[in-house]
Amino acid sequence: MNDTICKGQSITFSIKDTSDVLGYLWDFGDGTTSPGISPVTHTYNINPPSGTTNVSLVLWSPDSACTAVATNPIYIFPVIAEFSIGGPDSLFCLNEQITFTNTSTNATSNNWNFGDGTSHNGLTPPPHTFPAPGSYTVTLGISNSSTGCNDTISKTLIILPLPEAIAAGGDTCQGNPVQLSSSGGIAYSWSPATGLNNDTIQNPLATPNVSTNYTVTVTDVNGCTDNAVANVIIYLPPATVQFDTAMVIGQTYQLNVDQVLVIVTAGHRLQD
Repeated sequence: MNDTICKGQSITFSIKDTSDVLGYLWDFGDGTTSPGISPVTHTYNINPPSGTTNVSLVLWSPDSACTAVATNPIYIFPVIAEFSIGGPDSLFCLNEQITFTNTSTNATSNNWNFGDGTSHNGLTPPPHTFPAPGSYTVTLGISNSSTGCNDTISKTLIILPLPEAIAAGGDTCQGNPVQLSSSGGIAYSWSPATGLNNDTIQNPLATPNVSTNYTVTVTDVNGCTDNAVANVIIYLPPATVQFDTAMVIGQTYQLNVDQVLVIVTAGHRLQD
């Protein structure tokens, strides 16, 4: 009997002598048992912490007065696929870069499949961004060239859609406020904060001195964010015109405000 195997391989067990045996039971050491069958083939899909488990054969005599146990160790090569996903859970926002950390044991080759049509060969892939919201199964397959053993592990993660941030501003004269508005989430953060009565509410009042583009970051119930821009245009009051000159009929005079041409149609003196 080959008592050193890879995870996923099988071993065939048999009893050499059944004289004075009424019945027997196999305990394969992985939580499973089998009634008296010989030979019996069992597949091991475990990686015991010590690398070793024990198969036991329990026998009892015809009068059930005597029992005996025969035990044999089974060694399973510790080639174990495992990885962790960056983040506190399996939920991520669209466009978020996700890191994967390979914590496999005794792997000489590593093959990643991200479940979105892309893959990577190597110990640890670069941060990965999934193309659309949905459920993705990430699979890591490893192998060990010395033992020929292989192992595979899969984990599922969810990519959440982003909120749809909407924002609007307006125009006003310098010194007068404009009501900004936004929607799409449950929390809001405005930048810059200059001229705002509150930069963490949904619809703040803006009173900037100059025209300003305000960006609002909208956060939804899942913690995903999106940005939108509200433009505030400020109009300055017209400059005071100082005008005092004499003109004759038909003469023109160019003002410095809005390039207005004044034509005198009568012989009068113009003044402010």
